[in-house]
Amino acid sequence: MSDRILSVNQVKAVRMIRAGSASDQVCRTLRLRLDSVRSLELSCRNVPDDILARLEQALSANEKLRRLVAGLGHPVAELTGIESE
Repeated sequence: MSDRILSVNQVKAVRMIRAGSASDQVCRTLRLRLDSVRSLELSCRNVPDDILARLEQALSANEKLRRLVAGLGHPVAELTGIESE
C-alpha cells in the first residue's frame, strides 16, 4: 500500500464494499469519489478484514481526539477574556 492519508469514511467504504454493498451506493452514502474508493480498494486487496476494522477504529478514535483537543482552547479563551488571533 502506498503512502496516503486515509479517512475513516474511506476505510469504512472499503469494508462495506467487501461485505457486499454496491460501490456506487456506498460512495453516495459516505460522500466519497468512486475512483478514489476503487483505488483504495485495490491498494488494500491484500489487507485482511480484521486489520481494516482495527484501522477504522484507530482512525475514528484519532478523529475524535483531534476534535476534543481543538475544542480545548475555546472555553479557556472565553473565560480569560483573551481574544484568539
